[in-house]
Amino acid sequence: MQQKRIRIDTANIAQGMYVAQLDCSWLTTPFVKRGFEISSEDELNLLRKFCKHVYVDLDRSSVSEQEILAAHRDSGRIDDPFSKSQIRKPEPKSAGGKGRLRAFLRRLTARNKTADGEAGGRTSIRVEAPLAMDAYIAVNAAMGEVLKSVKKQAPID
Repeated sequence: MQQKRIRIDTANIAQGMYVAQLDCSWLTTPFVKRGFEISSEDELNLLRKFCKHVYVDLDRSSVSEQEILAAHRDSGRIDDPFSKSQIRKPEPKSAGGKGRLRAFLRRLTARNKTADGEAGGRTSIRVEAPLAMDAYIAVNAAMGEVLKSVKKQAPID
């Protein structure tokens, strides 16, 4: 019998899901058993603390397959805390990520300057949070490209 394991971000896991595999070694976590059904909030919090994603076994979970697949579809999304909408992380492209990051940082710096041309001042969290999210997404994409270059042993600009 072949096990069906579905990758799910730990932000989307729920009680009743059977965790068959982690994205790290079981030895680096406080979990004694290798493979278990999530039965408490404490287990959810520990999984979120030690892992970015887990592999859930469809057959051994007590929640429905549809619920697991929905959690899988939602993996890779970021919650915007102000609009409660879901923003899909862009897939890193093979070229031009560093240039896009530099352009984004120039726009961000230009928006944040005061009348005398100096960066600073006070800004509302409602203004800063979306900018921070955009910066996170841009840096994440650029770092993905850098890591791909490192894996290929290509020079980094």
